[in-house]
Parts: sequence; C-alpha cells; structure tokens
Amino acid sequence: MLASLKGVSQVILIENAWTGFIIVIALATVHVKLGVIALLSAIIGTLVGYLGGADKSAVHQGLFGFNAVLTGLGLSVFLTANLATILGAAALGTLCTAAFMHLFKRTNIPVLTFPYTVVTWLFLLASYHLNALRLDPGLIPQDLAHWHMNTAGEIDLASGLLNGIDQVYFQTGFLSGILILLGIFWASWRLGLLAVMGTAIAWPTAYLMGAEITNLNLGIFGYNAVLTMMAVSSVFHTRERPALLVGLLAAVSTVPVTAGLNTWFQAYGMPTLTLPFVIVTWIFLGARQVLPKL
Repeated sequence: MLASLKGVSQVILIENAWTGFIIVIALATVHVKLGVIALLSAIIGTLVGYLGGADKSAVHQGLFGFNAVLTGLGLSVFLTANLATILGAAALGTLCTAAFMHLFKRTNIPVLTFPYTVVTWLFLLASYHLNALRLDPGLIPQDLAHWHMNTAGEIDLASGLLNGIDQVYFQTGFLSGILILLGIFWASWRLGLLAVMGTAIAWPTAYLMGAEITNLNLGIFGYNAVLTMMAVSSVFHTRERPALLVGLLAAVSTVPVTAGLNTWFQAYGMPTLTLPFVIVTWIFLGARQVLPKL
C-alpha cells in the first residue's frame, strides 16, 4: 500500500506515502469516485510492476504507479466508461511506462508522464469508433479557420494560481488545491516553494502574452509549469542547490508550448494533458547533458 500511495505522489514528482494519502483525500473531497479511482489505479500499476518482475526499488518508489493514476483520472474526467475499462487502461499505462523505460534507458532521460498521455489519447480517440466509450461533450474538434479567441472575463488571480497546482490532478477546487499544496509541502518545503514559483511565473507570463482569461482562471497554463519547475530545478538536478533560473526559464517556456499544442490538438478535440511538461523537461534535461552548467 505504501508503494501505491507513493505512486499517487509521484504524479507530482514526489516519493512520499503521506503526500499520496493527502492527495487521495484531496481528490475525494471533489468526488469520492476520483479518490477511489486514483488509489485503485495506483494499486494496479504497482501490482503490474511487482508481478511483472520489475526492479523492486523502482516499484517501492511508486514509479510504476503514477502513469496509471493519471490514466485512470484522465479517462474518468474526459470519458464515460465502466470501471473495468478505466482500470484496464491504467494497467496499460503501466505497461507503456515499462516499455518507454526500456527505450529510454540509455539516454539518462526519464519517461515522465509521456506513457499516460499516449494511452489517454488513444482511448479518447477510440470513443469515435467504440460505443462503449463516450467522450466528454466539451471535447469536440474545432475548425481553426473559424475559431476566435475570447479574452473577455474577470480575472480571478487567487483561483488561477491555486488551480495551476490543482490541475496536475485535473481539479479546480479550492479545498483540493490547498490539500494538494499541503501534501507537497509535507514532503519538502523546497518542492512546495518550487511548485508555487511555477504557477506564479506561468500566470503573468500567459497573461502578458494575451491568454484567454477563462484559461488563466482555470490554471490551464499553470500545471505544466509547476511540474517543469520542480523537475528541472530540483528533482532531476544533481546539484544540492536548486537551479532556480534555469527552472524559471523552463517554466516560462511551457506557456507558449502549451498554447501551441492546445491549438494543434483542439482541431482533434483532444486535451493537451501534460505533453508541454514532457517536451520542455526533455529539452532542458537533454541540453544539460551537453551543457552541464545549466
């Protein structure tokens, strides 16, 4: 169970069972179903890793659980399907995690959440040809030639900043956001500050670049920046002191990358998910192997 809870916390790049427990509670405050699916998905991912003979240390760290958790939560949010389908997809997310670990093992680049994005997109797209899967009505392909931005609306800075953290787990509630942030600080005050810095730099960057107010308030431009800030500055940084300036640059970079990918995927009616975080973090971690002072 501890490894499964770590699988929940590893979504936000933290190995801490108590943080995972707090986040499960945070999800349950929004809907009990979300908390249950997150925990069950983590258990399934951990079992697949354990029964499949994966390195026990990696299993105990929760590294086979977090993509399963995200897959389960993502399909619960964007798709109407039975529990067996969702948990089966979570198991597939773990298999993809193992496959990408093998493909990436000589690169010194982590797979991050890429396996979950692939599996989630495939299941969402499958809904067009499988009646058992019903796509969220809000996810409809849009004709870019006739699409126009709507920058109207009232700014809600506090919600926008908190949702930038909350959206890591697909949420936008005040209580869930506070609990998730509490869980991060419980594990590490340093990672907590980096998470706050990530959402705090992404919001004004997106605002100054002319982002839609609705997306700012929902934290759409924040969660990828939060993950990237934590990953580049600390989690995958080998030095004792965080690489704050590089992390801030990486976090800022996620804003135009998110906007660009949103444009690309809205033509297919698909969410961008955490692909901006994956791309930007890969770029900076890859560059660091050639430019070690970054």
